[in-house]
Amino acid sequence: MMQTGREVYRTYDEIGVIQVIEDAGKRYLAFGTEDEQSCQLIQQPHILQLEYTRAIMLSLLMVNPKNITLIGLGGGSLALTFHTVLPKACIQAIELRAMVVKTAQKYFHLPKSDNIQYTSMEGFDYLKATPSHSTQLIVADMYTEQGVDQQQLSQAFIQQCERNLSHNGWLVLNCWLDHKLNSAFIQALDESFSLLYACDTGGGNWVLFAGKVDINHFKLCDTSIKIWSKKLGFSLTKYLNRLVSITHSA
Repeated sequence: MMQTGREVYRTYDEIGVIQVIEDAGKRYLAFGTEDEQSCQLIQQPHILQLEYTRAIMLSLLMVNPKNITLIGLGGGSLALTFHTVLPKACIQAIELRAMVVKTAQKYFHLPKSDNIQYTSMEGFDYLKATPSHSTQLIVADMYTEQGVDQQQLSQAFIQQCERNLSHNGWLVLNCWLDHKLNSAFIQALDESFSLLYACDTGGGNWVLFAGKVDINHFKLCDTSIKIWSKKLGFSLTKYLNRLVSITHSA
């Protein structure tokens, strides 16, 4: 988190502190740690600022989703960007902490639309209560003040995501580089999905893409890359160049 920034809001819930910090034209959401949970450019809130959130947008080269499930809202930057570039897509934004949703709505331009539904509940419980094959994209960004929610790394969670995704659906997981060494986690992904890609964002995050169908005809299309990069306000090429195929044996 930007320790030199100005705290503009602080509240608490049963889990802990929620802070909003402003510094150098940017606004940050924090849970009382040294790492920001979200970062937003105040004058252009729809343009993603954190490297891992930009890497997540590679998913747009893999699938053209009509239904998107976001688990772990934070400041809502991903929800805002997906809604900006895919205004007709139906977005389900799941966040355990109701106060985080309220804070994002007040300070982070969280969009209000008939196409976006915000639900305050445990992400895994939401998936279990949702029909199979009902979404084309699941983005799991479940973090606490201690780091990655361990549930996001579990075999049960990964298997449930596979059941919820359509035949051409993709699961995107925001992890840390340390999780490269978690062989059980990688094996669980390898057993549930046909394709597994990873992007080292260069900032300590490791973004994983698990899918059921081949994406080569998408990711090699220069026209598609340019179109999405223009809509997003930053180039996807940097992250595409970092994308590698991985297997359990790797």
